[in-house]
Amino acid sequence: MNNLTTLNNGITVITHHNPDLLTASIGVWLSNGTRYESDNEHGYAHFLEHLVFKQTRSHTGHQLSSRFEVMGGHVNAETGREITAFHGLVPHHHTINLLSLLIEMLFDSDFNQDDFETERDVVLQELAMLGDDPEEALEDFGTEQVWFNDNIGRQILGSGQSLQGASSRIMHDYLLQISGNSQLCVVATGNINHEEICNICDGISKPVTPPSSDHPAPEYTQTTKHLDISTEQKHLLWIMPAVAYNDRLQPAFEIANHILVGGYDSRLYQVLREQM
Repeated sequence: MNNLTTLNNGITVITHHNPDLLTASIGVWLSNGTRYESDNEHGYAHFLEHLVFKQTRSHTGHQLSSRFEVMGGHVNAETGREITAFHGLVPHHHTINLLSLLIEMLFDSDFNQDDFETERDVVLQELAMLGDDPEEALEDFGTEQVWFNDNIGRQILGSGQSLQGASSRIMHDYLLQISGNSQLCVVATGNINHEEICNICDGISKPVTPPSSDHPAPEYTQTTKHLDISTEQKHLLWIMPAVAYNDRLQPAFEIANHILVGGYDSRLYQVLREQM
């Protein structure tokens, strides 16, 4: 059974109840990513994903890690071009515990300057290692080419210049800004209780509202570019416009994509790798 509730504080709660499961999967999704960063904030969304795990006003970083481990599940986070997500899979009786901690990390974070410098070094190392993964480097390069005049095409990790110009105080201000001006959606599935999840989310007193500025669809630019990196194999990236995710033809495109290029049995793979 699916349930959808929009709370008075602006948070949307979507759940799917399955009483036969012993687990629950829950995610807190924030409409904040590379696309919404200003030039001097480039990389802040991803950087913040690291920082909120360091400590809150109620828990040290070690205590957070211990509480996640005791639940016996899996907790992670990711930053995209349009979203930041914090999610986990736990035994169903830990659903509320997990959600409470994720909300605490977002709305009661207390990372300090030492935490900031430690995680900035980690992100700078991630930036330095981008060239070690040809597929990832090519995808970033290709995205930048077709959306070169829009923030959505920029590197998600940011740049050394923008990260070096940040500070713990700046990142706290950024967190305060996005937690109040981003659309927030909590999604859960498994053996969960919709009303319990709504009650936890309703406890966030600060209204969460979507940003007022409009972001038009980025303009696609057709181009052919070559990325000069040293690899053992050739890598080809082909980017093209496609139907919207909610288009009625989207399932047909998914099937066509799988037949043509998806997996070892796809036609492209068989011709390039096996026949040629």
